[in-house]
Amino acid sequence: MLYNMKSKTAKLLLQVALCLTSVPLSAQLIKVEGGVALSKQVLKEHDKTDISDIIIGYQFCVKADIPVSMTLCLQPGISLKQMGSTFFTTGNRNNIISDITTTTRVTYLQVPVSLIFRCDINPDMKVLFGTGTYAAYALKGRRQVLESNSRMEAVSVTSPLAGNDAANSIRRMDYGLVFTSGLDFANGLSINGQYQAGLCNLTPSGVTGKKITNQSFMMTLGYYINRKAFTKMLSSR
Repeated sequence: MLYNMKSKTAKLLLQVALCLTSVPLSAQLIKVEGGVALSKQVLKEHDKTDISDIIIGYQFCVKADIPVSMTLCLQPGISLKQMGSTFFTTGNRNNIISDITTTTRVTYLQVPVSLIFRCDINPDMKVLFGTGTYAAYALKGRRQVLESNSRMEAVSVTSPLAGNDAANSIRRMDYGLVFTSGLDFANGLSINGQYQAGLCNLTPSGVTGKKITNQSFMMTLGYYINRKAFTKMLSSR
């Protein structure tokens, strides 16, 4: 039953993404982009806050512009994104102190929707700012635990993340806020920086006193597929 619910959630998220990206096809202003995602997780447990080291991942995205006014547009999209974290802790097993490194990598199917504002810098360039929200579903993930001490060689254990149970300590669903800035050029290229702040507690049901959230920063290079529509947008807004 749980598997069916997860499968239905993934299908629903994909259907929403397809609907969002199909609406503006008639406007013929579609952008593809890809780049680097720098992500981390924030762990809050009781009164203690721990921030992980940054993991380098990737993001590939297809976005579309739905004009709202001369300077505003609604920009939905669908993306494939890898996020994660690395936490360093110290453990005590049989009076032997061990250093433990836990690295998590998760691949998400993500649907971001932002309201974008553009303004002129010169006839061939526009600066953009935007904010919005996103919903994401974890497609797959792995967690690696590396334990080492002075009496033994490093031991590494890797296990899949199935999601939403105490053993794997992660929920499949995630959502949060999106903040975007960038530059659009007359040749169809676009450079974007984006910050995402996760609002969803990723710890599974039944776990109390513990909260894990995603945070990430992306640098991407994009290209507007229909150059004519993009050039017209630059000259008319």
